[in-house]
Amino acid sequence: MKLLAKPFPLVTVMIFAVLSALPWGGDENLRSILPMMPLAVVHFWSARRPNLMPAVGVLFLGVLVDLLSQGPIGFYALLALMTGLMTTQLAEMSIFDTRLGRLLLAIIVFGCVEFFAWGLASLYVHTNQPLKPYVSTFMSLSIIYPFAALMLGAADNLLSPRPQPSMFSGRG
Repeated sequence: MKLLAKPFPLVTVMIFAVLSALPWGGDENLRSILPMMPLAVVHFWSARRPNLMPAVGVLFLGVLVDLLSQGPIGFYALLALMTGLMTTQLAEMSIFDTRLGRLLLAIIVFGCVEFFAWGLASLYVHTNQPLKPYVSTFMSLSIIYPFAALMLGAADNLLSPRPQPSMFSGRG
C-alpha cells in the first residue's frame, strides 16, 4: 500500500482532470465549475502532503486540464501553480491547523484563484469578463470542497495510515 501512496496525489488530480473534461451536460455554471475541480484536489494534496505535490507535477497537470478543456494553453496551468504554491505557503500558518482552519484556507485560496482567473480571462480577451460566473464557481467550490476532502482524506488514510497513539503506552 505504501507503494501506491507516493503517486496517489498526482493520480487523483489526473483522474479529476479527465472527469472534468467529460461531457456531463448541464448549464453554464456546471461547465465553469468542472475545470476547477482538479484545482480543489491540488489544494487538498498541497495542504495535506506538500512533499508529494511537486510544483512541476502541478504545472503539468494544469497543462493537462488546459488540453482537455480546449482552453488557452497555460490558463489552468497558471491557476494550478498558483493554487499549489499559495496553499503550501499558507498551510504552514498555525491558524490553519484545525478542520475549520483548513476549510478557511480552502475558501481563501479558492477566492484568490477565482479572482486571478477572472483577471487572466479579462486580459486574454481584452475586455472585462462578467464576474458572476467566477463568483458562482467560487461559491460552488466552497460548498463541494468539504465533501471532496472527506473522500480524498479517507482514501489517503487507507493507503498510508498515520500511526495512532496506542491505548497502552508500555508503561508499568
